[in-house]
Amino acid sequence: MYYTSFPIQEQSKKGDWDYRLEKIYFVGILDFVMDDTHDNYLSKVQLMNCDSKEIFYDKLTYYYLEMPKFKKSESQLSSHLEYWLYYLNNLADSQAIPSKLKKDNVLTEAFEVAEFLALNKDEQFTYQQDLKRRLDYKAVMDYAKEEAEKEGVLIGLEKGLEQGLEQGLEQGLEQGKKEEKIAIAQKALGRFG
Repeated sequence: MYYTSFPIQEQSKKGDWDYRLEKIYFVGILDFVMDDTHDNYLSKVQLMNCDSKEIFYDKLTYYYLEMPKFKKSESQLSSHLEYWLYYLNNLADSQAIPSKLKKDNVLTEAFEVAEFLALNKDEQFTYQQDLKRRLDYKAVMDYAKEEAEKEGVLIGLEKGLEQGLEQGLEQGLEQGKKEEKIAIAQKALGRFG
């Protein structure tokens, strides 16, 4: 209840508030048995009217995963949730992601985080330094490529302008020569005419 009180409070607006709340789901992954009256590892809890046994308020739901109750072997797993629970239960012993979940990006990321957290402090520091060097190198290379592309565009523009000026000059000279010839011809015709 304590943890779900915060998202409820955050939904209230200062000033006018219509008291409409978005749905809130709490998922508790427990390393102990909360309710030993049944064997279900997953419990869904909602506010209920005790007399009518109807859901009183459907916008607040609690899911409790009692991990000690989850005892399936890998060959017995049948759903995505069961694979996740199996993975969480066997995280300390897992050397690889179960083959059925290798395409699950979230699980892959979780496995990578778990591998990192399994390293001692010195190994974590070395890993982070190596990662930083790699990211710095990538940033430098990306910047150099970007600048080279810009430079290439500038060089291309400069060459294009030079070619355009040369062509324009050549055309202008040719046009000037034509006009000069026409002017000479007109003068010559004027003398004879």
